[in-house]
Amino acid sequence: MLVIDLPGGALDASNSGHLTYLVTANGKTFPSNGFGNWVRKACDKVRLSTCTGHGIRKAAATIAAENGATAPQIQAIGGWDTLAEAERYTRKADKRKLVAGAIAKIDPLFDPMASGGSKPSHKALK
Repeated sequence: MLVIDLPGGALDASNSGHLTYLVTANGKTFPSNGFGNWVRKACDKVRLSTCTGHGIRKAAATIAAENGATAPQIQAIGGWDTLAEAERYTRKADKRKLVAGAIAKIDPLFDPMASGGSKPSHKALK
């Protein structure tokens, strides 16, 4: 079992007595589908009906990868047993960076952060 503590030793400082820091209202560990169901209800409660626990986990992995997290780091926050799933996110983030870098070499005015990118600078591309 992989145990990851939060900054500042939050797990050690908690008085829950659990190795996990997300437990049910009764202080028990969530069953396999329990946390996902809890997230679903919480999202519905705040009118985010399109959000799911799975989607939030994927979003977190994507954001982490795009900000330079390694596959093992993403594996840790995502809770995956193998690196294969986490590597999917780093490959996708790496590919986006490679594409943006290549396009910038074709069009120096290209801004991958601008919404929709910039307009082509070369007359032949207009």
